Amino acid sequence: MGEAGALAGEVAFSDMSFLPRGLGRSATATGSGTVRLAQGRLSGEGAVELAYRDLGNGTVNFTFAEGGSFSAHGTFRVTPPFVDEVSGEIAVDEGNNLSVNAVIAVGEMRTHLPGLGLTGGTLTLNSLNGQPSGGIEGFTASYRGLGAVTLQTATLAASGFAGTGSFDLQVPGLNEASGRVTLRNGALSGQLRLGAEAFPEGLPVTRPSLTVTLGESGRVGVEGSATVSLGPAGTGNFTAAYSDAGQFSFGGDVALTIPGLRTVNAHVGYAEGALSAEVQVPVNTTLLPGLDGMVTVRYAQDRWSGETRLAYSADNGKLSGEITVTVAQTDAGALELGGEGRVTAQIAPRLQGTLTARILPEGAVDVSGVIEVTEPLELFPEQRMDRELFRHAQNIPLWAILVAVIRIRAGVRAGIGPGVFRNIRVEGSYTIGATEADPSFTVSGELFIPAFVEGYVALGAGIGVDVVLGSMTGGIEAVGTAGLYGAISVVPELSYADGDWGIEGTATMAAGARLKLGLNAWAEIEALWVTVWDREWTLAEMVAPIGPDLGLQAHLSYKFGRPEPPRIEMTSSEADYSGLIQDAMPKDGPAPAGAREALQNRAEWQGQLRAQRAAAVPSEQVAQQAQPATPPAAPPRPPQQSAPPGGQGGAAGGPGPAGQAAPGATQATQPGTNPSGANQPQRSKAVDLAAAPDANVPAAVPEGTLPNADQPRYPRPITLAMLDEPPAPTPRTPSQEAEDVQAAGRMVDLASAQATDSDALDNYFPQIKQRFGLVALGYEGDFSKGFRVVGKINPQFERTVSEPLTGTGLPAALNQGHQSRIIFEHSQLGGSQVGLTMRAKPLGPDHEQGSGPTGQEALMNQLPTDPNHYRDPAQRYIRGHLLNDHIGGPGHPMNLFPITASANAEHERSVESFAKDWVNNRKLWIDYTVEVQATPQLRKATGGLKKIDSVITATAAALDTNLNRIAGLTRGVTIASTYNVVEEAEEGAAHDFDAALLDPTTAALQAARPQDQGLTPPRSARETPTTFPATIAATIAQAIAKLGSRSKVASVLQDHPGFGDISETVLFQVYDRVGATGATVDFLGTPAEKGVLTRIINAWSGPNGLGARLEREMSQKSAQT
Repeated sequence: MGEAGALAGEVAFSDMSFLPRGLGRSATATGSGTVRLAQGRLSGEGAVELAYRDLGNGTVNFTFAEGGSFSAHGTFRVTPPFVDEVSGEIAVDEGNNLSVNAVIAVGEMRTHLPGLGLTGGTLTLNSLNGQPSGGIEGFTASYRGLGAVTLQTATLAASGFAGTGSFDLQVPGLNEASGRVTLRNGALSGQLRLGAEAFPEGLPVTRPSLTVTLGESGRVGVEGSATVSLGPAGTGNFTAAYSDAGQFSFGGDVALTIPGLRTVNAHVGYAEGALSAEVQVPVNTTLLPGLDGMVTVRYAQDRWSGETRLAYSADNGKLSGEITVTVAQTDAGALELGGEGRVTAQIAPRLQGTLTARILPEGAVDVSGVIEVTEPLELFPEQRMDRELFRHAQNIPLWAILVAVIRIRAGVRAGIGPGVFRNIRVEGSYTIGATEADPSFTVSGELFIPAFVEGYVALGAGIGVDVVLGSMTGGIEAVGTAGLYGAISVVPELSYADGDWGIEGTATMAAGARLKLGLNAWAEIEALWVTVWDREWTLAEMVAPIGPDLGLQAHLSYKFGRPEPPRIEMTSSEADYSGLIQDAMPKDGPAPAGAREALQNRAEWQGQLRAQRAAAVPSEQVAQQAQPATPPAAPPRPPQQSAPPGGQGGAAGGPGPAGQAAPGATQATQPGTNPSGANQPQRSKAVDLAAAPDANVPAAVPEGTLPNADQPRYPRPITLAMLDEPPAPTPRTPSQEAEDVQAAGRMVDLASAQATDSDALDNYFPQIKQRFGLVALGYEGDFSKGFRVVGKINPQFERTVSEPLTGTGLPAALNQGHQSRIIFEHSQLGGSQVGLTMRAKPLGPDHEQGSGPTGQEALMNQLPTDPNHYRDPAQRYIRGHLLNDHIGGPGHPMNLFPITASANAEHERSVESFAKDWVNNRKLWIDYTVEVQATPQLRKATGGLKKIDSVITATAAALDTNLNRIAGLTRGVTIASTYNVVEEAEEGAAHDFDAALLDPTTAALQAARPQDQGLTPPRSARETPTTFPATIAATIAQAIAKLGSRSKVASVLQDHPGFGDISETVLFQVYDRVGATGATVDFLGTPAEKGVLTRIINAWSGPNGLGARLEREMSQKSAQT
């Protein structure tokens, strides 16, 4: 009490329990606050926490002042069914009552129950002085994949929510079902039982018992089981559940057994009104050998099925491929494995085909089908003999620009083979994986061996016109052949079936005579060394029988293991033998007479026309022509382009003054069609410089730093004429470098198409390198892998070309030491060592010097060798070189074998002369093999001496840059060195001055590199020079003066048998160079030319010799004047 007698005080309270009026025991109230008394008045503040069992809670903050005013505020929170907590604001109304008034829509509510979605309804929340009221109207919600819940009415009181509703089943595919939902004191409850009536008819479900339960908080649960029938997989026990994630499931496992696959457990589930499953089933490799992997099997629409593609490999890889494996449910309800695929069968190393593999229902693999080999298998190669018996060649200048060419040749050809096994067919089937299955198959084919012998006559005639800027040629070629053609055909068929082997076959021998005639024509126009037009016509072709076809056929049939003898039938009248005879006829005909080739050798006939034109001179000049001419400079090649910038060489041309043409030569150039004169003497280093890296080529600049760098550098097609254009501009970007490298590679391809050999191709390299700005361009490789063209900047290109491999235009490393590799195999005969085999790959112009034969005295003393006593070359033995001494063959016994002189001449004529020309003159690299087959001991001959018969097989072939043999530069022969056999053809050849005719492409294949020209392959140490008699030169000079021209002298000489165009060229070449000096002739290019000169000298004297012909013609001329 205060001094004035007034009461005052303050009371604080905390956690005080209150008993709200009208709430009973369903609610509690706990408060804290302060009450003050001053001057007879009360004031204070406080907070009360309300708790409603099964409903919610609230908070009220209040104050009252001394003047009697009261204020309060707070929050009233409740938890309705199915949703999370909601709240309303507590306020004081006009009567100082605490009240709550709130309306909340479903869209403002949230729920934490899995799978539940709120779809509709409204909550009304009221309270007056702590007494709650209100309710829920139109509440709907759905459980995902399961059903929907509805509350028709629900009221709100202090004891919580209360009301009723329903749960409707909404599982896709199941029938409709409904259950009651009860809400009491805020707690939910409900249950829905599902029986057979809930499942649709046709679904294989028996005795289902499923229950859907609704918990107090609204969480739903599903439990129960059902038996499901799954056809051939049996029955499965299915269970139902609703997961915490809100997913309904109904399914179970079943044991799945399929023949050929392993047993697995498959899980089958119910969804969208249907049962489905997918399982990976492994293959049973014991039942299905060769297959391995997993097969995909599915259950849908009340059936099991599957299809998977698997790799297949059996019989140690002899069968391989892919098989589509299938699983199907039969109408009887069984599961069956099947499928098929195509597999490759490797029956033998050269017998392969495609078969069909099928999976059998019992679980094995059946392989069946037909293998046909379209390409025949060669058993032995063709053996061919081609001998020319007669040849006549004549060029007839008609006018100053026109020449007529006549060529006649005749000969015989014979051959056997190739022996082939053709039309091979394997047909049958066998089962892999089955224990009792027996294979059945047949193997058939045809052994075919053709043979023929024929004689032929070839006639060719043509004309050539020579004008200033080009030439025109044309003519006809006729070839007639008559021969006998035959073949042996054996067609066996081997079969196996039902455990028995059997064979059936037919052997046929047929022969017939045929006459073949063919007539062709051609025309060609050339301008500036380029063919601008050419055409060929087939005028006539005919094949006609010239006698009856003869044949005999035998048929055999036999089953092995049976007592019946084999059945053999012979016939000669019912079979058609024409097909076999046609197959036996060689596909290639005899070579033509050679008229077209003669006209293609323009240097020869155009030279004759120029000589004829030169002959039309005033009579006072005739005396001057009678004197030997001063040797002229060698005629130049077609004019070369000037050297590329940079001083890599001088002017192109011949050995005379730079750029000076020979008299009569036309100074015309087709741009880009001829390579630079890089290999001319004054350009000797150009090709080597092209191959050497050039450090002065600028490096690439970054992309985007140059203007217009995105424009193509070569918008037009690449042509050889582009070599005359300025070099590629620099600097350049990496992409521009790549363009230049690609263009340079294309240019190498074009140059290769024009070049005749590797040296001719590398003539282009300096210009290509400069034109496209390459760092280097040259050959790379060796004699084990071949040679390729490599061009470099930063990127690089490689080109594999097929050019005759010539000279030393090869990588520098190959110039170190000899690259020719020669292997000898030898044995003993008659007390001396003898050579049996010589293999040279490669053999080139770097070979060692050869030598004449030495040793073998003990052997040769037992054989007839004296040429004075044994004049017949077939009865006289010499020591024959396997590798000729002019191309490096040593005179050592390991390189010698005793053969008849006639066999030695045949070896020289058929192979050795070509090999010597290719290696020593053309600078080609070749593959050369000589093999000798002979008895190991000597046999008795006559006069107490002995003999040795042998067979020599020789093959020589020029190599290209890929180390492959060149078909057009290959020679082969098989020679029988048989004692006392005279070779008549050898006698005839002795009088043929032109027997060693030069190949028309000789000039084109000649290497121009100075290091090649300086590379003089050493001939034999026993080679001796030839002198030109002064008497012959004097007679020629007298005849030119008397007859008026060289062409008339040549015409008289060509009437002599065997004196042809080559003889004329050689004779006047020697006459111009030597004259009447009697000097040694050491300038002829080939052994063939030297042989021609020797035969001219030998045929000059005598009453019917060449000199006598000229004397008679001059006498007749004098008599006429």
